[in-house]
Amino acid sequence: MLTVSARQMSVLAGSNDAIVERRIRNAAVRFHGRAIVAMSDERLSDVLRTGIQRARAYGLRQLDSIMLFVLLMLEIAPGFDRQQDIFRYLTARDADRDAAMLSICETIDVLVWNDAARLDGPEEWVRVTRVEM
Repeated sequence: MLTVSARQMSVLAGSNDAIVERRIRNAAVRFHGRAIVAMSDERLSDVLRTGIQRARAYGLRQLDSIMLFVLLMLEIAPGFDRQQDIFRYLTARDADRDAAMLSICETIDVLVWNDAARLDGPEEWVRVTRVEM
C-alpha cells in the first residue's frame, strides 16, 4: 500500500494549484463573466489563488469542489463561507468535505444565501481562512 505524508501531499497540492487556477479561470470567463468583468488578469489571478487557498483550508481536495467554492466566492460574495450556517455545513466533523461542497447548493436555504451575499466587503478578498479540522 502506498503511503503519502502530509508534506508530500502539500507539495503535490501546490503543483496542482496552477492547473486548478487555469481550470477555474476558464470556467469563470466562460460562465461567470459578469462576476469578473471589472477585474484585471492580475487581480483575477490573486482572487483565484486566495479562493483556492481558502477552499483547501476547508479540506477540499477535488477540482470540482474547489472550483465550486471559488465560483461561489465570485457569484455570491467573497465571504460567503463566513455565514454561520454555511460555515457549520462546511466544517461538519463527520462530513466528506468534497461531497458536502458539491451538494451545498441543494442543501443551504435561499435565505441563508441571501445573508451570505452581504459578506462582500473588499477585505473579504484578502482574508485568510483557517479552519480547525
